[in-house]
Amino acid sequence: MDYDKHFEVLLKNWRSADTALIERYTKKYATIDELCETGPTIFYLFNYHTLNFEYLSDGFSALTGYSPVVFQKNSKPFFDLIEVEDQKILAETVYPTFQEIRSTHDKEDIKNLAFQVTFRLVKKNGQVIRVLQQFHVLEVDDDHHPLLSFGRVTELSMQYDFGNVSAAVHSLKDQEFRLIYQKTIDDSSVNLTLREKEVVIMLTDGKTSRQIGLELHISPNTVNRHKQNIMDKLGFDSTAELVKYAVLHGIYKK
Repeated sequence: MDYDKHFEVLLKNWRSADTALIERYTKKYATIDELCETGPTIFYLFNYHTLNFEYLSDGFSALTGYSPVVFQKNSKPFFDLIEVEDQKILAETVYPTFQEIRSTHDKEDIKNLAFQVTFRLVKKNGQVIRVLQQFHVLEVDDDHHPLLSFGRVTELSMQYDFGNVSAAVHSLKDQEFRLIYQKTIDDSSVNLTLREKEVVIMLTDGKTSRQIGLELHISPNTVNRHKQNIMDKLGFDSTAELVKYAVLHGIYKK
């Protein structure tokens, strides 16, 4: 994934945030983080001019297994922790859509927008988890470009989850929280039917074709055809490879 190619637009003619402003926000959210016992949750302050984190909470270690020091002044390694398939969706679809939505709002209304997106993250130990990122813009320049945003990243359950990226934008206006955008973007590499997803889940439970057939009220031969179709779509040669992939990507019933 060419990070610079997809994000260079963010740097074009955008003014930098005042240092004193950054320090004030950093101090504020660091204090909040110290007072809250949130477990494996990342709180962050993001600088759009430098594309770097001005602040990363200690929850970063609990969630990812990495020290936040490595990522403090360089956001690219964090982007690289995102599953490759999801990187492409975020960079080419989600983030440009968020920018489009921001461009249709005036300076103050942008600050009333709440953005959220779910994607898969690879921890230091190789475990893939699904996370929810929520953020809002704190400061905007005169051209309506965001300067700073505050957000958090938390782990979600991956039960029956098949690698889709979900995005939403809400607007808080007149004390009313209103949904203005919502979309689930399919990962084309995991384009399975509902029945195929059921078969994968049962395979990861260690069930045989006969057992799966009995539960789904279909013949073992039909189950085997589903298995072969799934492996053809994902490019695998054996059930063992399929199960390994499913477990790695959280495609199983918890």
